[in-house]
Amino acid sequence: MKKYPVVALGLLLSTAVLTFPGTASGAELPSPPIQAADYTGIYALNPGARLTVIVDGNGQLQARLTSHPFFPIAATGHDQFAMGGGVIVLRFGRSSAGRVNSVILEQHGAAVTAARTDDPVPTVIFLPAAKLAEYVGRYPMTKGKQAGADCLITIKNGWLFTQIGPTAAGAPAQRAFPLFADGPDHFALDVVPASVSFERDPAGVVIGLTIHQNGGDNHLNKAP
Repeated sequence: MKKYPVVALGLLLSTAVLTFPGTASGAELPSPPIQAADYTGIYALNPGARLTVIVDGNGQLQARLTSHPFFPIAATGHDQFAMGGGVIVLRFGRSSAGRVNSVILEQHGAAVTAARTDDPVPTVIFLPAAKLAEYVGRYPMTKGKQAGADCLITIKNGWLFTQIGPTAAGAPAQRAFPLFADGPDHFALDVVPASVSFERDPAGVVIGLTIHQNGGDNHLNKAP
C-alpha cells in the first residue's frame, strides 16, 4: 500500500494522509463501459478548490483535487466512480437534458457537492518515469526574498513535484506541489497561475529552468 497526501474533499474538511492502493498514474482500471467525455470538466468545490476530471492518452479517466496529482478513477455503477481505491467516491449528477452538471464527493462519511464549471479542461501529458527523471535536481535561487534557497524538483508516486527549500533568511521550506506537463519541457501548476519551463544543452541534458509567474521570469541554473 502506498500513502498519498490528499486534501480531504478539496480543502473543505482537513488535510490528511490517506492510504491508497498502489495504482500508478496513468494505469488503466477495470470499469463498466462508460462515455468518458461525459464527465470531463472542472467542478468547483469552493473558490480555492476544484476537482478536475480528464481523459489520459490511454482513454482512462483521471481526477485531481487542487494541489494534488491525478489519480485514475474507476466506474463502480451508473454515474458513480471510485478514486484512490474507494477512499473517495464520486457521484455525478445530470441535468434534465442528461448533461453531467455536478458531482458529489464522499469521504469518510462526509460529502460535498461541486458544480461543473464552463472552464476548459487543462492539457496534461502523462510522462513516463524515465522522462520525468531528466528534470530531477536542485536549482539554486539567487534573487529576491528566496535567495539562498533551492528550487527542488523531485518525483513522488510517478509525478514531478516542485518545492522551495529554506531560505538564507531563515524562512522554512514551502510545501511541495505537483507539476503537470502540458508541452515539451513545459509544466504548469494548478495552485497558482504559474508555470515552469526547462532548458537543455546541445546534448539534450537539462541544465536549468525558468519560473513564469506574475508576468515575470526567474531563470535558475541546475546545480551539478
